[in-house]
Amino acid sequence: MSDSTVATESLVRKFITLFGSHKFLDTLPLAAPTATWRISGIKEQNVAAGLKLFKEHIQGMLDVPKEILNWERLEIDVVDLLVDHKGEKAVLEVVAKIKDDDGVYRYTNDAAFIFEVKEGKIQSIREYMDFAPVAKYITEKREREGIE
Repeated sequence: MSDSTVATESLVRKFITLFGSHKFLDTLPLAAPTATWRISGIKEQNVAAGLKLFKEHIQGMLDVPKEILNWERLEIDVVDLLVDHKGEKAVLEVVAKIKDDDGVYRYTNDAAFIFEVKEGKIQSIREYMDFAPVAKYITEKREREGIE
């Protein structure tokens, strides 16, 4: 492995460790000031879909009311991490899970993230996930707990 490949792998692992520990704001220094985060999908079907600045995406996550989606309950398991030979791109595959107050996992989903890295900073993330399970989880949680 080249030095840049090792550095990129380390950067992505640091990112997912912080993200999985719910330290979302701590991920900001890992990204370039102009870094972007794109979520796949159609805006009419998924309000989170589209392209935003990395920092705007993180802030948007923090703005979601805890009653709707409590990020502290998010668990992330890394399935695989691949880095290209130049250390400029990385693909991260994860399984995301949320356990509710009653200890039951009511949300499980696979996701893939493609990172572009330059000069030791994340330049962009492209996130691919089926958002139907997210919508189902939020809808059922609202119904179960009487949240509007």
